[in-house]
Amino acid sequence: MNAETPNRGWVYLVFGCLAALVLLGCCLVVPCVGGCAFSMYIGGVESPDVRIQAVAPNTVRSGEPFDMRVTVTNDTGSDDMLLLILQSQGGGTLELVSARPTPDMDQSNALQISLNYSRIRAGESRTITLRLRATRSVQGTGQGQMPIMVRGNVGILKGRSTTVTISVRP
Repeated sequence: MNAETPNRGWVYLVFGCLAALVLLGCCLVVPCVGGCAFSMYIGGVESPDVRIQAVAPNTVRSGEPFDMRVTVTNDTGSDDMLLLILQSQGGGTLELVSARPTPDMDQSNALQISLNYSRIRAGESRTITLRLRATRSVQGTGQGQMPIMVRGNVGILKGRSTTVTISVRP
């Protein structure tokens, strides 16, 4: 006698549909959550739990390296990741030459300098010395004012910004 083989096609169909739904959900939800977090991360949320101080020379020569010292203090109580962001605000281009201490990750691009440091415990300060270069004169004239926005983010949504203005000379 022949044993009858059960039809399991419906089981494969159900599990296939579930897998497709999970995959679709991940493709839609994860980028949305990441995009929302990124926009809040960079978007200027100011927190009283973070203090930032940036010191740079008043005048720099176009194309020559200069040092900027940034100190970030974490008063959050629990968050411990530091993201340091610098952006030229006045038409000039800012280039990172080096950073001390060396960041755990450098995600800089043509629009901004982004350095990640893994530990800045609650109550601690971290001072970072940046070697920068104003690579292009402001407004093509060979000189001008270059405001630099400096932002320190501790954790995901807690940060503080300050602006340092340097004078770029030919």
